[in-house]
Amino acid sequence: MAMFFCARELALRVGILCVTFFLAYGQGSSEPRNCTPAAAFLCYDLYRLELKGAQALADEGTYKDALDQKCRRIKDKLPCHKELALCPETTRSKFTVQERGYQAVSDIICDTQELKDSYVAGRCQDPTKLIDCLVEWTFRNFDDDPPRDENTRLCRRLQGSSACYQETFDASTCPVTLESAKPAFTKTQKALVELVGCGEPNGSTPLSSTAHGLLLAMLALSTARRITS
Repeated sequence: MAMFFCARELALRVGILCVTFFLAYGQGSSEPRNCTPAAAFLCYDLYRLELKGAQALADEGTYKDALDQKCRRIKDKLPCHKELALCPETTRSKFTVQERGYQAVSDIICDTQELKDSYVAGRCQDPTKLIDCLVEWTFRNFDDDPPRDENTRLCRRLQGSSACYQETFDASTCPVTLESAKPAFTKTQKALVELVGCGEPNGSTPLSSTAHGLLLAMLALSTARRITS
């Protein structure tokens, strides 16, 4: 009888120690919040908004100092972007496409002529035709529209706008020809598509270290119960 209670106590101790160890392991290994894909998306997407602001300044043609200042700020990187650089290498390697997009967008922002060309090209689409074309393009290519997450919605809008450009180009209001506008628009959209990580595989997400720890802890407790039953 004494041996039975000793074995039971030992098994329970082992189970509790396993739970403590694995929970500590999971908490210690989890990544900071700013290293998650969601945080990265929100951060890189800020550069898309910066591009829109810069395009408006370039169109006015009288804000060179403001554009130069914006260029320096973008090249220096936004605070959240600097924080991403502190993430583990394994995490940062997942953002290579976004980094390429950031570089392309920053190059456009820092080139006044490219910036103005991209702005003019973007305004040459007929808004009504664009909406109709986007709806048709989306239903033709995807079965799950509208998607739940913001990233996917934005990606489809960017990709669809490129696919619909020639069809929605309004020559009557555009100050340049389609042959001149389309390359500038395509280059800008390609940079934005990469910036927000479009085209990245959306496979199943592996369990985080915390989830692994909880799973192993549950297995340890289950084993302890079987021993003591």
